[in-house]
Amino acid sequence: MIISNSHKGLVKAIKETFVNVIWQICQVHFLRNILSKTPKKNTEEFRKDIKALFKI
Repeated sequence: MIISNSHKGLVKAIKETFVNVIWQICQVHFLRNILSKTPKKNTEEFRKDIKALFKI
């Protein structure tokens, strides 16, 4: 398994170089991507809940 950000060139290179390996986006980058697309106003509860999904 390879974990990285979702840069298109990086993902393509990983899939071409490591043929039978699973790729997954890193949790930090995943959260940053989601939170960058959500409004900042009145979404405190949503932001708290989405971050809680990844806490162990």
